[in-house]
Amino acid sequence: MEEKKRNVPEGQTGKARIVFVDYMKAFLIVTVVLCHINALDPAVNAWLRSFNMPAFFFAGGFLLKDVGSPRELADAVGRKFRSLMIPYYLWAVI
Repeated sequence: MEEKKRNVPEGQTGKARIVFVDYMKAFLIVTVVLCHINALDPAVNAWLRSFNMPAFFFAGGFLLKDVGSPRELADAVGRKFRSLMIPYYLWAVI
């Protein structure tokens, strides 16, 4: 039996993408840019700032893979921390 094709294109890694999450992240990026350039009414700007960054982090976290055991989670967090913080501190020294 042939599977129905959903509106889920493949990314560069060959894995299926969740289109809704891509659209949500694109919308949130636009709201962050609009807030940073103060292109909106101050009341709208304050309202957008109340949720746009937390929602963006939620959307990014939604795509984290299930790592399984607490030990695997600790290893994954440690690898991610090193991959982000080592370049950060190197650039801070420069």
